[in-house]
Amino acid sequence: MVIASPLVLTVAALMASPAILSMLKGETPIGDAALRYLICVPVAAILLAILRALTRDYGSGPEPLITNMLRRRTDRQPDQPIEGDPPVRS
Repeated sequence: MVIASPLVLTVAALMASPAILSMLKGETPIGDAALRYLICVPVAAILLAILRALTRDYGSGPEPLITNMLRRRTDRQPDQPIEGDPPVRS
């Protein structure tokens, strides 16, 4: 899990945007807005990790039904022994 990726930092900024905007207006001290942003960074990382885990298998290949249809059937054993040299036994 990468905490400092640009996506995580962007999602954290979106989550903390009310505090950031109130800081820009002068209604909230910069320390409070920074603390809220720092709290949002690991929360955003955890939420994105959960999202990645849930969507990890989507689009990875054919559906199980299709893979069962594409699977080769096992070859039947011949009714008569195959002519040629007998198999080597150790």
